[in-house]
Amino acid sequence: MRVRPRSPEYSEESSAYSSGEPPRPPTEEELRQCEEGVGARKLHLKEKELTDLQNQKADRVLKPIKVEEILAENLEKEPEFESEIEPGPALSRRGRDFLLLVVLGNLFLILTAILLPANPIVGVSLLSGFVLYNAGLWWVLYVVMDRY
Repeated sequence: MRVRPRSPEYSEESSAYSSGEPPRPPTEEELRQCEEGVGARKLHLKEKELTDLQNQKADRVLKPIKVEEILAENLEKEPEFESEIEPGPALSRRGRDFLLLVVLGNLFLILTAILLPANPIVGVSLLSGFVLYNAGLWWVLYVVMDRY
């Protein structure tokens, strides 16, 4: 395995962590050099062009929006939408969902009865499963839940 040599700037003596001590704070001279920009990167910003918006001619400046015009336009279009729609009775999807879940749940229990061995314990468990599933499904959909 090839090991890369360390850079010449790094040495064990100059590393503050080699002795287990925390790094020393910067000296006054180092802080002064940073403030003056010596040894620190200077930030150079590009100049941006400024545009004078007051001299710019636009439709919004030449023709301001008037609230009265907007309200008049709304009043012109309002008669088209005045016919109220009578809401019919709210249709419930509970009946469809109940029948779908009864068929799927009972189909699962019938397939379980076919696959499991025939003995009294399995038969009683499946019969109680049919009763509890159908009664619980009816209770949840028609008693606990609101119409949806």
